[in-house]
Amino acid sequence: MEIVHLPPAMVGLLNALREGEADVDTRLEEFRSERQAAGRWLEFHGAFSLDTEDEKDLENIAYLFEQVDEALDDLALERLLPPLYQAVALMERVNKRREQPHFSPQPAVNDFIMAAAAYLQGRGRKRGVLERLPMLEESYQSLRQLYRLRKDELKSEVRPELETGLRHLKRGLEEARSALEADERDGLHDSLARLSGGAGILDHLLEWERQDRQRYQARYRRYNIPLVGSDLELALETARQVTREDWRRGVRNLVDTVLPRLFGFWNQVRWLLVLPMEDRGLLEEIDLGLERLEDAVGQLMVSEITAEEALGEYAAACESLHHLFSSLESRALRGDRYAGTPAGAYWQVGTGLLAGSVPLVALEELLLRSPPLAEWGEVGELMSQFLRRPDLELVREALCLLHELVPEPEPDGGSVPDSWSCGFCGFVNSLGQHPCRRCGASPSASSIEEAWEA
Repeated sequence: MEIVHLPPAMVGLLNALREGEADVDTRLEEFRSERQAAGRWLEFHGAFSLDTEDEKDLENIAYLFEQVDEALDDLALERLLPPLYQAVALMERVNKRREQPHFSPQPAVNDFIMAAAAYLQGRGRKRGVLERLPMLEESYQSLRQLYRLRKDELKSEVRPELETGLRHLKRGLEEARSALEADERDGLHDSLARLSGGAGILDHLLEWERQDRQRYQARYRRYNIPLVGSDLELALETARQVTREDWRRGVRNLVDTVLPRLFGFWNQVRWLLVLPMEDRGLLEEIDLGLERLEDAVGQLMVSEITAEEALGEYAAACESLHHLFSSLESRALRGDRYAGTPAGAYWQVGTGLLAGSVPLVALEELLLRSPPLAEWGEVGELMSQFLRRPDLELVREALCLLHELVPEPEPDGGSVPDSWSCGFCGFVNSLGQHPCRRCGASPSASSIEEAWEA
């Protein structure tokens, strides 16, 4: 059974209709808001098609959402679900197809050339090309700024080539804009070659930046803290090398960028973790550890305590979080080992229930179509209880029991894994999905190592 994850705002209405709630006005408003977002998605992506299959998918999405709208008029759950599931699944397929680097690994360049090529081939509208010009301009400006910031660190012999790439990209952008304004198809066609050539040269700059980031992460690996461990360590090292009067800029970066990134990540994944009962105290310990780090950063510029004391507390807070997140990494349960098995379907539904992306009717259907195996013990009963009493602790208990009772499948030496399970939120992603589609963590050979250092 394929598990389709829906926007939580849509799931709220579906659950309310299943439970027979009398007042669903708020839920309906949230659903319609998400439906409008899907309409904007279709308006944007439907401006062109890559091929016949892509065109049919876009047409089917439009038709399916018309059926969704009709079912909304009388709030008929049985008529609402099938077209909604199909539409969202097709949207995912279209997204994956267009994420492929057909013309360039740079998303904005790739998307613009896809739209323009489709327009020139009669598979798209001019509007679709025009709508992508601002993103192409933004991409050019970002590359230009990156080159200016890192120019002095680059080898002198590669600078002229990169500057040529920037000139080609800028000129291609200007030529494309002029050709669109004058409705000159030949001019637009020629601009695409210049854009592709310039972007191809600048791919070397982006690859150098990626490798430099990897070197940075390899150097600063002391703190195993998700997303920002390297940044926290660099801040400590820098502060120890300069006077306290020069800390202000670094502290501002911690306050404005580093801590919000870490706190935002934790607030998103905390409720999605699957941990054995005896390990769940880790969540509260990490909450307290984050508060301690925030306080320690706030004290860095407080004159009432010495610089040595302030740095000592900051280092201690980072060290404490390092140990807590390391424990969490090793103890959080993951379901990637069940991918493609009946247990995998239950894991997907369970984590989807925790995230609010799977409605109750999906669990109900799974229990009917693929009843839990006898050797799974009380997993089925716990899931059934959740249908009667939606307490997410029942889902967590069921997933922990599933992980305990279902053995890891025998490895198939001739097969290649086609998915990876996020070590934080538990979402099972396709192998090509980077980062996690739900929480933004990144996979690696050791499951989520990149998420802790990215």
